[in-house]
Amino acid sequence: MAGARFAVVVAAFLLVVSALRQGENQVSLEAAEEMPEEKMLEMRQAAARGLRAMYPLDDYWMEMCQGNAFDPFALADTLQSLIFGEAHEAFPEVAARQDLVDEFNSCFKWEGVSVKALGDIKAPSYNPFKKPFTLPDISGVVKPLREVLDPTVKVCKVLQTCTFKTFETLTLEKASPTVAKGMRDFVADIEFPEIPEELKQVLFDLLLSYFDKASVTIKLPMAVAYLQGLPAPLDMDVASPEFKELASQAMGNTLQGAGPFTHKMLQSTGDKVGAALQEILLAFKDSIAPMSHRELMHQVTAAGIHPKELEDVDGKFMVTIPDVGSGPSGNYFAPVKATASASIGQGHLLRGTVIASGAELVWLKVMRPFLDEKLSEEYRILDSITPAGSNTAKAMLEVKASVRNELDWEQEAHFMRRGFELYHDSEPGLRSVQIHQALPAEKPVVLVMEALGGSTLAGWISKPTQDAQEVCEAARMYGGAFRVWVKEALAGSGFFHGDPHAGNFMMDFSRGVEHGRLTFIDYGNSFEVEDPIAKLSLPFIMLIMGCLFDSPGLAVHAFEWQDIGMKDKAAQEIRQAWADFHVLEGSIGWLAKAKGLVAAWFDAFMSVFGVVVQKIPVALLGSALQGFSEKVHSWVALAPDDFADELQARVVKAFTVLFTYQHSMEFPPGLFGFSRALDLFTNSFKQMREQKGDQLQESGCLFHLQHPMIQIVNAFAHKGATQLVTSSYEETLAGSKKLMKDIISVTWK
Repeated sequence: MAGARFAVVVAAFLLVVSALRQGENQVSLEAAEEMPEEKMLEMRQAAARGLRAMYPLDDYWMEMCQGNAFDPFALADTLQSLIFGEAHEAFPEVAARQDLVDEFNSCFKWEGVSVKALGDIKAPSYNPFKKPFTLPDISGVVKPLREVLDPTVKVCKVLQTCTFKTFETLTLEKASPTVAKGMRDFVADIEFPEIPEELKQVLFDLLLSYFDKASVTIKLPMAVAYLQGLPAPLDMDVASPEFKELASQAMGNTLQGAGPFTHKMLQSTGDKVGAALQEILLAFKDSIAPMSHRELMHQVTAAGIHPKELEDVDGKFMVTIPDVGSGPSGNYFAPVKATASASIGQGHLLRGTVIASGAELVWLKVMRPFLDEKLSEEYRILDSITPAGSNTAKAMLEVKASVRNELDWEQEAHFMRRGFELYHDSEPGLRSVQIHQALPAEKPVVLVMEALGGSTLAGWISKPTQDAQEVCEAARMYGGAFRVWVKEALAGSGFFHGDPHAGNFMMDFSRGVEHGRLTFIDYGNSFEVEDPIAKLSLPFIMLIMGCLFDSPGLAVHAFEWQDIGMKDKAAQEIRQAWADFHVLEGSIGWLAKAKGLVAAWFDAFMSVFGVVVQKIPVALLGSALQGFSEKVHSWVALAPDDFADELQARVVKAFTVLFTYQHSMEFPPGLFGFSRALDLFTNSFKQMREQKGDQLQESGCLFHLQHPMIQIVNAFAHKGATQLVTSSYEETLAGSKKLMKDIISVTWK
């Protein structure tokens, strides 16, 4: 029976191949020209499946070629991917790429196999590879013999070899000039004003050379993602809106196959590109495909939760969560289809069976396979375009480490426990998601977590809401989340969630407005700074005050410099970078209340020379903080946009300058991550004010969403101004670090 079934499959396979073949040794694209739309769309999917089957990091291609699970149809799909892979009219200039086919044919010939050889494959009369009864394991002997004797295996291996050779030398321009042009336009339209030019150029070079420099580890998934999302060919004008929408979709799909570093970079460009290119990012974010069922089963099996297919239950499988003495355990039903998909992993909402204990609903987060390998490949590309020993190379160490950390789920589980310990119930309604288990214990690929109701805060913000009380509660909880977050980071444990945008909070009003819940989730990018007051708070507070009081000398004062000359030079460059800012220009003069003291020390305060700045009495700083605090209280709810926006812009410009001086100073660990996270809070606060402004005004709750930097400086001023003002004039900035640290400690006690 097995031999007959194999013969039928081979016969069907030969019919497919004969339809594709032109001549004895060549394949051609000509057959694709008159193919119906439905058939062409089917070919796109077949091409994607065929390429996916040969992915070098997986062992599926070995099973396909050598194992008992050999499937000739998968082999046909693979061949189709090379014949029809670019035969589509969505990009007309690549509808007939005979050059790629010729390249493949020459490789096929070099390997000593012709397409005609496919017709010589016959089902063996006796199949020694299908064991009729239990035999000793002799796979180490059988597989090598099969490679030599079985023509099917030989053809299959040649297909893989030639596919890899073709892809290794394939450039984006060669594969698709349209997609290559789309990538150049995309990069040209990105704006990263907060990133130094040197670093920006490296990131742009990475995007432009990414496909060309990558190996099949990344190229193959990009091709698969591209083919999976292609529509049936359409006869249309390339300038038409419909064509442009399809082009954006195709490019967004292509990016699905990239690695985790590129995904994180693209996700951070959201509002930094033009409206036309936002369509590409929207296609990228909206079409993140779940992993294949095979990959899902592989990952949950590796986690030790024993997935079991259920023949009598459609669309579900069962997992067994081990009993560790607390939390959920036992058998749970899991949907085959992911409940949510992201670039690092996907989530499944589990429901307990009658023999499960603990929570009825559990969230299972499953990591995608091969992310480590893809990330290593990306870092190889990144290192090849980053000047060795440069400031960019040094800055990239922290950036690269933060992305690598997101793949370390043992560390994420630790951070989730820290977040639960420090954030949970610290304000009414504020929660942190609870982690139950990380599996397996060594290098986890599955997290068993608390299941949460509601929607993301980002989703809640985007939906119309007429209930002013609900909006006020949401603002109160999100504002409270920020205050708890900043307190822990600056003067508490030094721990902070590094990605606190609105998409990483869950908002739930299902129990009513008075029982609303806002929950921190996704701790992959988090930090814990030792001695945070000295290493994080002091330099950050001094930097902000330097920006607020228009004093570049003060902005660089709290950093540890190896070269004082470089410190003065950096202050001078910050002064130049602030040349176009005028709202806070000379602000020490109109903020400080002690006008006589200001007049005596104004020039010193404006100086870029450290020896001058460090002689300034701290009492002057206290007077300026008093004036600022009074001004904040005179604003009924929020700081004026021009005031807050300029403060933010000055901090960004100062950071940009300091980035180029890392060879001459100690850049505090965690400062870059803290500043980026603060920027995410700022953007989400602004988004919430814009989307829910009428309800916030009606309920008088705008003050909860005051600009984060204004809140930080005002908190420091509230506690520190009096102490600084009453200091002796002999106390200067030169010896102020201990005093400043004491004030910071009291401010966020």
